[in-house]
Amino acid sequence: MNGPTHSSPGSESHDGRIESVGTLFAEAIHDVNNMLQVITGLAQTEAARSDNERATDALRQIDAAARLAGDLTRALLDIARSSECDEPGDVSEAVRCVLAMFTPRLTDRIGCQVSWVKGGPLPSVAISTADLAVVVSNVIKNAADALRGTRDPRLIVTTSVDGERVTVDIWNSGDAIPEEVIARVFDPFFSTKPAQMGTGLGLGICRRLLSSCGGDIRVENSRPRGVHVYVEVPAVRAQCVVNERPRAVSTSLRGHRVLLVDDDVAIRQVVGDIAAVLGGADVVTCESGEAALEMLGREDFDAVILDIRMPGISGIDVYRALSDSQKARIIFLTGDTANRGIRDFISSTHRPALYKPIGSSDVLDAVGRVVGTG
Repeated sequence: MNGPTHSSPGSESHDGRIESVGTLFAEAIHDVNNMLQVITGLAQTEAARSDNERATDALRQIDAAARLAGDLTRALLDIARSSECDEPGDVSEAVRCVLAMFTPRLTDRIGCQVSWVKGGPLPSVAISTADLAVVVSNVIKNAADALRGTRDPRLIVTTSVDGERVTVDIWNSGDAIPEEVIARVFDPFFSTKPAQMGTGLGLGICRRLLSSCGGDIRVENSRPRGVHVYVEVPAVRAQCVVNERPRAVSTSLRGHRVLLVDDDVAIRQVVGDIAAVLGGADVVTCESGEAALEMLGREDFDAVILDIRMPGISGIDVYRALSDSQKARIIFLTGDTANRGIRDFISSTHRPALYKPIGSSDVLDAVGRVVGTG
């Protein structure tokens, strides 16, 4: 019989520090997403109003940079979130998150062409999305190091399914790896990099993560040039993930009333302008959950964009206080993307959600679908 397990001295305080850092990280991401929402919202609405070509182009570049920053915060969070070991993973989401982080670095710093060849819908897999993202990011980081200083650097990620296995093939156009090195790349502490650039633990950890779920990873030289790293994971046929983002639609919201609830005045301004200026909706705003309940008690709205986290009565409390017909008009709005409890709550309601920072098409599409025009 196994005896009781005991924590090592100081482990509880260490875990507490990790939890505190995680909480601070989540708070910071919430605030950063709100700031990015203001930047991208103002850039999009002002670009739509401007008749100055140079100013419009600058505003579009500002919007693109802010949305890229938002993609990066989401990618970091998706990889950092802990997952249950038996939770099926989403291969396409793992690849998307990693490429969102690495593509700007690869293109800007080493002039690398990055592409993703999708082999159609993929089944869920027997490894968490977060763990698979760790594997893919390690492989791509190694590829980036190998491509630095090479001629015409390219990286191609191909995702495919064959029977009961899903494969992520990560190919780079770098030099071939000597066979004696390939034989040792998964050995702990083995590295061909300078001491300050690597520990030799990355690929060994990747193999361990994959082995625990029945997966595998292997490295092969390709001809006439380049290196393939094949990441294989068992499929879980209970569900099939079609990871394509919802198609943005051109939506006119004229004749529809929209209530926007957010305690941040700048968010109310920019999101309200998107719905009113770009969509043509009649937008009413309020700054608290208390005000929202009072407004909804006396007036009818075709759609309600409801921020989740507000002082006093939260968006969750507002939603729970509504009638079924009113709940059917709710669109959640949040920058608190690191909070698993919030994500689980939104999922349980089956209502649409906008995760800051959002673009104008996200707002118009969500409202349009709720009011029946999208």
